[in-house]
Amino acid sequence: MDFSEKEVENLLLFIERRRYYGFLQSERDKDGLSDLEMVEFGIYCVDYFVETKDWRFVNLALKILDSKAILAEKSTLERKISLCFKEL
Repeated sequence: MDFSEKEVENLLLFIERRRYYGFLQSERDKDGLSDLEMVEFGIYCVDYFVETKDWRFVNLALKILDSKAILAEKSTLERKISLCFKEL
């Protein structure tokens, strides 16, 4: 995933406002956000947080990780978050 700063901000706000991390994939399909895309964006958010130190992004990554509705494999996201906190 490669986004401009504005696109990252917009996607973060879009997911947060609608609380998409709490919706099943079938409920998100109309907006094109699959479980895998949500997890990939969570990973991107962790990397973006490391660069910007904007806690909103790691917060969203944690919400995606904790979501019971997102069924995609989350081990990479969990590992990234863990490494991120070790570096702080």
